[in-house]
Amino acid sequence: MFIKNGSNRKSVIEIKKETVLTDKQNSIYSGLSNIGEEIASFYLDGIKIINSENLATKSYLLAHIGREIEGEIRGILAPPKKSKKCKTCNQIIHEEDEHINSICEALNLNIDHPLVKKWHKLKFFRFAHRHGGFKEPRDESIILEKWRDFEDILGLLLGSYYNLIIRVLDQVLKNEDPPKGYLKKISNLLKKDAFRNYFFNNLKSKFWLKYLKDYKYFSPHKNPIPYELSGREGYKTPYWPELKYLEKIAVESLKEEDKEIEKDILEIINKIISYKNKDNKRIDNSRTDLSILKILCTLPTNNINDLHLIFIEEALNTRWGNHLFARTLCEEFIPKLIKDQAKALILGLLEIILSFMEERDKLGREYKTIIEEYIFNDFLDKNKEGIADLCGEEASGIGIKRIEEIIDKDEFEFDIHSIWTIKDEEQPRSTDSYEYQIVVNGK
Repeated sequence: MFIKNGSNRKSVIEIKKETVLTDKQNSIYSGLSNIGEEIASFYLDGIKIINSENLATKSYLLAHIGREIEGEIRGILAPPKKSKKCKTCNQIIHEEDEHINSICEALNLNIDHPLVKKWHKLKFFRFAHRHGGFKEPRDESIILEKWRDFEDILGLLLGSYYNLIIRVLDQVLKNEDPPKGYLKKISNLLKKDAFRNYFFNNLKSKFWLKYLKDYKYFSPHKNPIPYELSGREGYKTPYWPELKYLEKIAVESLKEEDKEIEKDILEIINKIISYKNKDNKRIDNSRTDLSILKILCTLPTNNINDLHLIFIEEALNTRWGNHLFARTLCEEFIPKLIKDQAKALILGLLEIILSFMEERDKLGREYKTIIEEYIFNDFLDKNKEGIADLCGEEASGIGIKRIEEIIDKDEFEFDIHSIWTIKDEEQPRSTDSYEYQIVVNGK
């Protein structure tokens, strides 16, 4: 049905050098190219035939091409329930009622709508074959008029109103379990970011996971790399839409206790978080990291191990800001581990989030937690009892170790002038500070 876009595909600029296309024809060719090179090539050759001189069989050739394009589009949007083959060319043809009904279904319009009537009147299949070898060739003006009507229809279908590509994707999404080779056929459609985002945001069936995995849609090197915006300051962190689907399937697998899906998901994310490029560096995409953390929040705790703790530490040290990641970690992931009494994992995470950074300015130096202070404060306030009940002594030991590390750098950092008391009394500095929280909430 769809043909994968190959290296021989020509751009509109290259096409224009060979064939003069109007703006409308350029738009149609570009839209058909989103479906596949084959159907777009049929259209381009149709234009070449129209512009050719001295072709006595022009009407037949153009009717053949029109039938191929029209039948393909109708077959995509309204797959035939019954079919017959033409005795002359062995191509699938349709009965009259089926033909117009499939047009109605494709456009989601009733039989009396002007566009349905206009499409139904094309009937290219009636003009594609010879009408008697002893007769004069058919007058090309009939087919040229039909071709102009066809271009009007294609212009509407491929424009924003009918949005053919979205309708095609909607048909694809109806397949709970895709036929063999289906993903290879639609790969051309998913090359444009807008269509790929639409597809994966709306894909819900877990049965697609195996095929997506087999066709390398989750390959770690496909994790989008943040890039600098041209003409202005700043960077853009691209979204990896395939992970949106993975998040949904992870939730579903938890509800259904689907161990096979769970295993596939774990394998996918483990490969992503372990990936290093040729410079032995991870791809620092904070949006990807957040999606993976959300998936980890849904997976059974017995799947979480040291590999994931390493990932969390690397993700917190992103250059793009870890606000959303840190909130999800502290509000969802760690409370889940506390509930599941995953003592070793909690202690490993405390080692990470109780680590500090040293910042210097004209007034001196300051020690800050790896996550924002108010998130850190809120986390300790809400979870200190659960941590204390599960591993209070070990957690305190981590806090004491951090205090000793800071005192080694600055022996006056924890003196009476910094923290007057561990009681709930007014302090001379912010109670959100790293030093205050690690002493008062860690007591």
